Formats: sequence, C-alpha cells, structure tokens
Amino acid sequence: MKRWAMCCLTILLCGSMLVAVAQDVPRVVQPDEAGYSAAIRAALDDAIRSLDYVLYDSGLASQRRLGQGGWDALDFAAYTAGTLQRLGYRTVIVRSDGGGSAERFWVLVALELYGTTVWVPVNPLPDPSVRQPRLGIIARVDGESLRFDAAFVAFDSVVELAPNTPPIAVIRPPARILEQVATAWFGHTSIDPDGEIVLYEWTFPGTRPVTTISSSIWHTFPGVGTYSVGLTVTDSRGAQASTSLTVEAVKDNACGCH
Repeated sequence: MKRWAMCCLTILLCGSMLVAVAQDVPRVVQPDEAGYSAAIRAALDDAIRSLDYVLYDSGLASQRRLGQGGWDALDFAAYTAGTLQRLGYRTVIVRSDGGGSAERFWVLVALELYGTTVWVPVNPLPDPSVRQPRLGIIARVDGESLRFDAAFVAFDSVVELAPNTPPIAVIRPPARILEQVATAWFGHTSIDPDGEIVLYEWTFPGTRPVTTISSSIWHTFPGVGTYSVGLTVTDSRGAQASTSLTVEAVKDNACGCH
C-alpha cells in the first residue's frame, strides 16, 4: 500500500514537472487567429513597429558574414538574442531540425501587452550572402501584415546556451597626442573571455560615436587641451563593456616637450 502511494506521488510530481516545462516553452500564435482585443492588436502593432526600429539599426549589427571566422547560423541567433536582451527584450533561441544542412535557428522575442505575451519570430540572417546589415527581420508574410511566416512559427526545440561572460574594454592610446594631427587609437587589447570582440564603438569629444569592426581608429583633436576618449566593445553574444581615458593634446614642437 505504501509503495503504491509512493508511485502515485511520483507520477503526480513528474506530471507537474512536465506541465511546468511545457508552460516554459514559448508558443507562437498567429495574431490574426488569436482573438486578440482591438486594444491588444493596436498595442501589438506599435510594439512590432518599435521592434522593427531596433532591428534595423545598422549600428547594432555584427557586420559578420556566414562562415566568416567560423560563424554559423547559431552564432548569429546568439548575437541577435543577446543584443536584444541587453536592450531590454526577453528572447529565446529556437531550432528547427530539418536534417543536415536544413537545420535552422532563429530568435523569438516576447512582447508583453496587457498581461498577454506575444512571441514574435525574428530571422537573424535573412540574407546569408552578405554581412549582417541589421539584427534581423521579423519573419512576417509581408512587411505590413501581422501574420508571421509559417516557416518560423513551429520549431523542434529551445536552444539553451552556456552563460555568457562579458568582454573587457581596454584603450591603447598614442604615445604622444598633437593638436590637429591625426593619431591612431587601438582597442585590440580588449578581450572576451569566452568568445570574441565583434564591434568597437569610439567616442571623441564633439563628434558622434563611431562604430567599427576594426580595433583601431584615427582621430584628430582640434586644439591643445584635455579630452575624454571612450570605448565600448561588444562581444559575440551581444554583451558590452566600456572604458574611458582622459588625455591631453599638446602643440607640436621640435623638442617633443610641452
């Protein structure tokens, strides 16, 4: 009798665990079939427009090409998902097992609307033949429809990645900075413990931040004075780290002294 009771308890506990797991798996529902209220549909339209704006920011894109540096489809999904998480979105990477080369990865983004979670599929690399120009596109039937592409609705599994360690930003300044003379700045000593640095964003006074895939940049200070130089690096999982230096630009003279 006691053994029977223990078996029943085990079955109940296992059943509860299975339900919990099933609830944690995101489910993509076609918005035009979900029976959403007019308020939710209007909010969804606005939220998708905002997400589109973020995805199309070229300054956030990795600028990597499929196969470059060993990057594969999962790497692009991880970069897009991590970057969106950094910007405040909740994301999940999913996988469709088509067998062999047909295996696909994409990102699901959670939009919270009036207590309802709407999962939106994002294709992180719609054109594998070019460098990633943006974080991806929302996989819709067309540019205006609220209906998602059926190929990005169903998936076989959720991809769990190991926790990401953020990068460390380091600036290597020139040995001497002269006014009105271009000098080279380096960020190549920045490191990412478990991946690689993808983007370098430099900030110089009086100019807009410049994002580049190169670890070096040239800059000219307009006059003698003290300046703050900043560097933000982004790793292959979308995490960032920043640092800054205060430097002094001096006049050029024959002796090399101030």
